[in-house]
Amino acid sequence: MRQERQWGDTMSQRVWRRIRRTVCAQLQGRWNTSSAYQCRATRSAATESMEVSLCPLILLLALVPLGASAEPHPPAMTGEQFVRDMVAMPKNDLASLRRERAMGYMDGLLDGTVGVRWCPNGQPVAHELSYEAAEQMKRLSPRQLTGSAAELALSMVSRIYPCPTPGSKP
Repeated sequence: MRQERQWGDTMSQRVWRRIRRTVCAQLQGRWNTSSAYQCRATRSAATESMEVSLCPLILLLALVPLGASAEPHPPAMTGEQFVRDMVAMPKNDLASLRRERAMGYMDGLLDGTVGVRWCPNGQPVAHELSYEAAEQMKRLSPRQLTGSAAELALSMVSRIYPCPTPGSKP
């Protein structure tokens, strides 16, 4: 029961035609071609109003992620983990690996947000920025350290390297 594409049809016209055909067949309680064709040929007021009422619903469903949980996504690294991994002296291989992980986390964070959350504006960026972030995070309360290390580090880096506000001269 494939409908031929008519010249000049837009994608939305074809989609609505398919929706009307399906709804008409379901409303009539039959799936035979003659009733679906008759329903499609005589455009009913019910399908006309359905076009209007379904548009906002379809748009809403497209914009709202399905299955979104009410709980926030847990951070990949908390401030507490970042401080622990950066400040502790590497006494063994595990401590060294953790420090490298934290430094890699910070490098990825900085690369992904440069020009958006922080702007060096031609200033040299210190290679000790990971250590500086850990030192500043150590001063925070234990409750604050349970948050995302990314947000904590970015707030510190954006104070050192702020982005110009719109309308201001660099």
